[in-house]
Amino acid sequence: MRAQAWLSGRQEISLSGEIDFDSAPALDGLVKSLLAQAPGITWTLNMDGVLRVNSVGLALLVEWKRFLEGQQGSIQVLEIPAELVDLARVCGLDEILRVL
Repeated sequence: MRAQAWLSGRQEISLSGEIDFDSAPALDGLVKSLLAQAPGITWTLNMDGVLRVNSVGLALLVEWKRFLEGQQGSIQVLEIPAELVDLARVCGLDEILRVL
């Protein structure tokens, strides 16, 4: 199942499907277009529907955080998949997930 993103609330984006190297470019563009609709706020990113994610998912979270910082906004992430938390820990990026 390809990765999808949609507005699921006023300031919430929900993700679903598989986030991998094939789906990342389209997902990145879609999420950034949604984030750009309301700069300067705190967005919630809900990953509850994500079936599978690899290192590119971690890279996307870092990229979206930087993107929002450039707009004086921020991001919080809900329902982070366990494999993504483990990967962040191995890469020494677990602090980033807490800051997100």
